[in-house]
Amino acid sequence: MMKTLAAMGGVALLASCGGSGAFSGDRSDNDVAMVRACVHKQGPARPLAVANSTGKPMGFLVSTPQPKRRMIAFDLASKQKVWDVEADVSSRVVVGKGQVFAREGNALVARDVASGKKLWSVGLKGKLLGIAADRDGVFYAAETSGGNSVLVGLSASSGSEWWSNAAKGKVGAPAARSGEVFVPYLSQYLTVLDARSGKEEARIRQKDEAITFVRATEQGVFYGSSRVFMFNEKSCTGTAKGATNTQVALPKDFKDTSYQPNAYSTVSADYTALDRNRLIWQGAVSDDGVSFAGGIAVVQFYRFFFALDAATGKLSWAHTHPRVDVVGAESTGTALAYVSSEGELRGLDGKTGGVSVLGKVDARISGGTFDIGAWSAPEGDPVKGLASELAKIVWDPDRRYDDIKLFAVEALATLDGPEVAEELLHIVVREGIKPEVYKKAGDALVARKDAAAAPALLEQLEVHTDYVTGAKAFGVDVIARALGELGAGGASAGAVPALVAHLEDPATPLETLAEIAGALGKLGAPEAAAPLAQFILTYRSDPMFAVDPGALARAIESLALLGGPRDIELLRFVADDERTQDKVREYVRRVLEQRDAGKAEAPKAADSAAGGKG
Repeated sequence: MMKTLAAMGGVALLASCGGSGAFSGDRSDNDVAMVRACVHKQGPARPLAVANSTGKPMGFLVSTPQPKRRMIAFDLASKQKVWDVEADVSSRVVVGKGQVFAREGNALVARDVASGKKLWSVGLKGKLLGIAADRDGVFYAAETSGGNSVLVGLSASSGSEWWSNAAKGKVGAPAARSGEVFVPYLSQYLTVLDARSGKEEARIRQKDEAITFVRATEQGVFYGSSRVFMFNEKSCTGTAKGATNTQVALPKDFKDTSYQPNAYSTVSADYTALDRNRLIWQGAVSDDGVSFAGGIAVVQFYRFFFALDAATGKLSWAHTHPRVDVVGAESTGTALAYVSSEGELRGLDGKTGGVSVLGKVDARISGGTFDIGAWSAPEGDPVKGLASELAKIVWDPDRRYDDIKLFAVEALATLDGPEVAEELLHIVVREGIKPEVYKKAGDALVARKDAAAAPALLEQLEVHTDYVTGAKAFGVDVIARALGELGAGGASAGAVPALVAHLEDPATPLETLAEIAGALGKLGAPEAAAPLAQFILTYRSDPMFAVDPGALARAIESLALLGGPRDIELLRFVADDERTQDKVREYVRRVLEQRDAGKAEAPKAADSAAGGKG
């Protein structure tokens, strides 16, 4: 709820401003007539279009110092660099009609959009919070002394000051559209000012959610924090229930992903690591309200992209950029353009995630702004499929991304198709896979009960650890469980001898022996009884199983299910033989007691006196 100490403090700050100017305490908020006038001035939603006067879809990139920082303009349509100038840029680049704007040193600098030539420079009145441009004006917010702020309007062509509005407390990075400037204030207000005069025209007070960003496009003005509101007359309700809004159904792994950088942070005025872990979206306005263009929103996590169906959160496609992080990206809804830290520019198809190479600049890049309008990415390489892309994420060697690898496995497990089980199998038989990832992939493979995967599972069982050749058997425990879940029948034909071979292999770990023994019981094949009986006789006295008797326990359970009278007599012998380990002897007795009592199932190993990893 917004009736917090912070919100109450915001009201107090407004009251103390006095006067009748912008951000003063005597202005009405949520006034329908005032907001209606602003909405009328804004006009209807327009098709997306590039803002710059060249009419070309452009990327404006900022390099790291090498040794000096540069600003580079790149034409996405021709796939060529347009200009490259030395510029000490320390903020996001904002694109106007004839100029691009950025902080250089402690000044706001305008450069010609077609050539990069410096046009003018104006000293900033505080620590920059953000810049916006519209028509003939450029506007910036800055933090001043005592935690206060200032919002300044300038001529885009000359840099001459139109107006300067001081504010008690924090204003946020502004947005501008159709002759009006929109600025968050005190986390609770969205203030609308006339772009030419700086006069406040309307003010929205949000009652149940903070306002931490505002964004303006041809489609309209959007604001919010944990959801996206559309600026219209319904904004006057001041509530999520009454206003026009939408939000992405984010999976739990991405619940903290932000819609926009925090407008109140001076750090967010520049490109930061937060630009590598965010939600990339484009708003779309229709008679039905507000939605996300193309029906998707894309989560960027460093060099991974996950396109989500905005309504359901279902993964539509994924993409991995090789080796290095992505430092700037923008979406049209139907396409996405991005640049990597090594200066590689690529396009992604919004529907399929198909990738096209746009070019490369000869610089290391710290960030970039894209002015692409309704640009469509060129036709790229054929998409290999979502399962393949998710598996590629799992294989990534970078340890920073372990949480995302878990998400990739979870997403992979929800997909249909024979290739999914194959990819999951590849994960569990891969050396060096993190235990959490191995477990999640293994559980998913077992849960699928995919009969079509049986040939691949059996083929993998042909691999045995061989210290001479260096061969290693991985994932046998998971494969055994998966085959066991298939049960008796054609799909698992040939599984018993393959599993028995690993049961008898001295290199097989104890926990894997337990899974094999359990699987042999589930397969229900009478031919498994003899090797199980031999296993029990061989190891019933082995001290190795005194600590972890789980494998013997599972073998005993399976033999009791499969065996005939002679096998039951063997179990009675084991139970009575003083050479049998005490825990094993006790467990055999319990199994036989339950069998004799006619119970359908033997006790689970984990619940038995035998204990162990059953």
